[in-house]
Amino acid sequence: MKIWQENCSAPLNSGRRFKCIYSQQTKSRVPYVSLDIKNQLHQVYLAVITRDGLLTLLEPTEADNLGNWREVDHLAVCPRPDRGEEASFRVAIQQELRPCYKAMEAGLDPDALSLAVASMNIVKLYRATKSNGKDYKLWLATELTGHGGLVRDVAWADGSLRGSDTIATACKDGYVRIFDVTTPTAAATPANRGPQPSPASTDAAVSANNAPSGIGAGLAGATSGEGAMPRRDEHGCKVKHAWKQVACLDGEHGAVWRVKFARNTGDTLASGADDGMMRFWKKGLGGEWLEFAEIEPQVDVSPSLIISFHQLRLCSVCVRHWLMMSVLVVIGTIKLFRFLFALEHGGLGSGGVVDTPGSVLSFTQR
Repeated sequence: MKIWQENCSAPLNSGRRFKCIYSQQTKSRVPYVSLDIKNQLHQVYLAVITRDGLLTLLEPTEADNLGNWREVDHLAVCPRPDRGEEASFRVAIQQELRPCYKAMEAGLDPDALSLAVASMNIVKLYRATKSNGKDYKLWLATELTGHGGLVRDVAWADGSLRGSDTIATACKDGYVRIFDVTTPTAAATPANRGPQPSPASTDAAVSANNAPSGIGAGLAGATSGEGAMPRRDEHGCKVKHAWKQVACLDGEHGAVWRVKFARNTGDTLASGADDGMMRFWKKGLGGEWLEFAEIEPQVDVSPSLIISFHQLRLCSVCVRHWLMMSVLVVIGTIKLFRFLFALEHGGLGSGGVVDTPGSVLSFTQR
């Protein structure tokens, strides 16, 4: 992994405009496959993940110097894939300054970092919080399941005032899936209305009210139930995460490779698939997602390859003359060899003419 810094004073296309200011290699020699950086005010964080599923969170040692970085935390998002097994890992950091306000109301630290990690066919949502002013620590919040293949890309939607996090995934099975992640809380019981229930009973009631049922329970399985259990962050607050799939788009144009939300909004999404088309999706007033535009792939023709008709005609004339000259050179070479062969074997007539059938060359003895 390398970080490059631009030198705006260097001329364009000089090979010296960008300079490598930082380089890092994995200890296990496994290549990095994805990275994302967050830069909000004085906060700069870098998340990288390797092909074997090792997620690492980095920050610069100095806020104004990106030439030195230190590791904040790391963890393995899944068991290491077997040799030769097709793997897919992708990391995306929520770019907004604060988490959604509902999560903060549920007890999440306002300075918490949020990472969405595509791990094979599952997307895992991680939160990173500080404890007693120490470094950030990553902890698993929930897992987004239900994909029919490897997850190629994951994207966050801006809009922390929405009250929930919106995440889109690009899957190998050809579908773009959109999830809403919420942090539901139990209704508080006033002190003047009888005794409050114990924390255990409150958590059990919340889990029962938000547990999936029917087809959702069958698709989510045990993994979704585990992700919905309350988890304790570094501040000692129980922050419960629940999710639901709100849209499953396309599926007829091959594997989807990339998804990206428009900045400062969570209702416009772009996706790219195997057919080379870029599709744009828009969230309607009723909450449904609809395709509203497509862009076909275009072949970019370089200006140096554009040839006028006059230039093409001149080129054809030159080629024709070159071919004619080549033919004449070959004929002359053949006749010269015939003349030298006749001269060596005494094949000259009395008049100094080569005595060979069809010869037109003359020779004068001196």
